[in-house]
Amino acid sequence: MSRLSICLVCLAPFAAAQPGYEAILRDARRLEKERRPGEQPDVALTRAFRRLADAAELAPKRWEAYALRGVNRCETALVCRVRLEQILRDGRARGDSDETLRGKANAGFYYIEECIEAARQNFQVMERLMRASGDVDRNRLEFAAAALQLAGAQYLKTKDGEVGAIARFQALVERGYNVDACSEYIARCYVQLGVDVAAQSDFEQAQAYWDQALEWAKSPSLTRLILSNKAAAYDLDNEYGSAEAILRRLIELEPRHPGHWKNLGLMLGHQNRVRGALRAYERARELCRERSAPVPLAYFHGNAWLKAAMIHGKLLENDGDVRLAWRLSLEYRALFGDDYNFSLNFGEFAFHMGEYDLAWTFLTRASRLQPFCAIPRQLLLMTAQRMRGPADEARARIKKARAEFREAQRRFKPREESASVKRTCAGLLDRTGGDRTGGPTARLDPDPLAGLTADAPPRWILAAAAQRSPFDPDTPDPDASDGPDRPDATADATVDSHRPLFVWIGGAILLLAGATLLLRRTRK
Repeated sequence: MSRLSICLVCLAPFAAAQPGYEAILRDARRLEKERRPGEQPDVALTRAFRRLADAAELAPKRWEAYALRGVNRCETALVCRVRLEQILRDGRARGDSDETLRGKANAGFYYIEECIEAARQNFQVMERLMRASGDVDRNRLEFAAAALQLAGAQYLKTKDGEVGAIARFQALVERGYNVDACSEYIARCYVQLGVDVAAQSDFEQAQAYWDQALEWAKSPSLTRLILSNKAAAYDLDNEYGSAEAILRRLIELEPRHPGHWKNLGLMLGHQNRVRGALRAYERARELCRERSAPVPLAYFHGNAWLKAAMIHGKLLENDGDVRLAWRLSLEYRALFGDDYNFSLNFGEFAFHMGEYDLAWTFLTRASRLQPFCAIPRQLLLMTAQRMRGPADEARARIKKARAEFREAQRRFKPREESASVKRTCAGLLDRTGGDRTGGPTARLDPDPLAGLTADAPPRWILAAAAQRSPFDPDTPDPDASDGPDRPDATADATVDSHRPLFVWIGGAILLLAGATLLLRRTRK
């Protein structure tokens, strides 16, 4: 996101008049430079803007301070809008009631409108002082209007059909007015347009918007954000090869970002390249443990632990390290408790290990945490069909599980347009901000894993580990269709698969030509 250089360009000439004003300006510039792209202005930066505007009251020509404050409020509104949309999507994914969602939406939109109104008032003061000083900058006024439209999510058009923020910023670029800042805002508009349509599972249009965003993006941070969005959309659209190619590019740009490695593990796992996926997950976990990691542990998607555990315990059934799967599962549980991710994944792990009573307990927990998701209900039905017990109880359990699975399928259909819901029901609910939500989810009571530790696993873990061969992560995956862990492996395999066909076609043509020549000589 732009660092508001648009509002700082013309401040230096007026700052020379008074050292106090210059010091305030320098402080605001420093705080703005330290702010990460897309991050909401903090208290110190907001206070610096207020001091800057108060100092500007002493001289009418310092209208640039009001421009700076106005754009600051627009930035705040934009960041809050993005956060509110994510909060509402996560709420829908958790199955929050419509009343709860409306309350959150009303509170969020009220604050956003307050920010936009504050920005509008600052821009009005800016224009009034500008006219009083006789220095009317038409481009600056046009930029202010575009910034207000950006904050109000009027990217393409307004409600009245007027041109939106993108067209206004493009006009400024054509006039050569602060090209870098305007281009960055155009990119931000296209980013949000893509996010909006991706939430409705229109991935093709989302990719088109993000491609346009890449054409306008100037900062490396925004470029990486766009590439991450494209990879996530390809993942949800089952275009795993395309997602993997982008993720490998992101890893080249940020080799120490655990999120990229975790997502690469997902892509390789979807392609049945499980050992490559395992190596990617292990790298993600290593980076998360380091204090120099770009994101704090609680912000990182904790499923790197569970996915690695599932690979060891489920996908590699012949040589997986079941004891490591157990240890990784407990590590995740210590971080986040018996949340939906853990309950679903550990329940499925126990199911594949033949511990159906334990699987039933945790899958029931998952189904209660996400009542509209069909995946845990389907696993519950499979578990009920394999659990032992009196015939009457077994039939009643299967009948109830089947009815609940069908009901979950019916309830899930109206929500299929939401990509966030799909990701959640698959056990991929992000734990963003987990360090600010009051700690991990409460554990089951009574705890079915009470008294068990990483060094003291249950007997079924020990028995399964004793039956398995030593695990070698570098052994080729027998079921992988694309071989090496590289993005162009699928393309190479496709070319190789067509070579025998080319040989047969070429041979047939040669035989036909030879027969034709022989026939002509015979007739002569």
